[in-house]
Amino acid sequence: MNTLNRTLKLIGVSVTSLTATAMTLGSAPAHAANFSYTGTLDNPNDFQSFFFTANGASTVNLRSYSWAGGTNAAGTVIADGGFDPILSLFDSTGVLIQTVDDGPDPVPADPATGSRYDTNFSQALAAGNNRVVISQFDNFAIGPNFSDGFPSNQTSFNGRTANWAFDITGVDTSTGPSTAVPEPFTIVGTIIGGTAALRMRKKLKATSKL
Repeated sequence: MNTLNRTLKLIGVSVTSLTATAMTLGSAPAHAANFSYTGTLDNPNDFQSFFFTANGASTVNLRSYSWAGGTNAAGTVIADGGFDPILSLFDSTGVLIQTVDDGPDPVPADPATGSRYDTNFSQALAAGNNRVVISQFDNFAIGPNFSDGFPSNQTSFNGRTANWAFDITGVDTSTGPSTAVPEPFTIVGTIIGGTAALRMRKKLKATSKL
């Protein structure tokens, strides 16, 4: 990894936004849904969680576009200039499967620096629920569990913007993001809890007109 390129990064700007796009290839076999997410981090030590499900044994691919940009699985052109991303993969019990920075599968070079700091890797998984977390280098998941958190040792975006973008491909469903405090999870509990909170919010809005 090129240490010089990392030390030459300047202070970035945080812009709050988030979009997500799901694309399903109707004629393809099982696990043909591709999910594309884009957004920003409010703070250099923030991270965001996304949950996905495979209904059978499958190989998931996780691919970022934060650093060098490119065209994601939804066909959206992503601008270069975002921060150096890390993708961490956890199973349904919160156990860390792996955390990856820079490749290892081929990624394009950033036009400004020539460095290749995006993340692109595949992982064979059994049927079930999983979590992927995006964070900035070098906030690697501490592990071995999601509940162990992230080191939070960044003070800026190192000359890049707070923008991130990544794809989850080869799965059946995906939801996110979540910025909750790390704790063990089940995707069913997450969905039920979110639904209950939404219903309560609607009731409060109807009665108080806040």
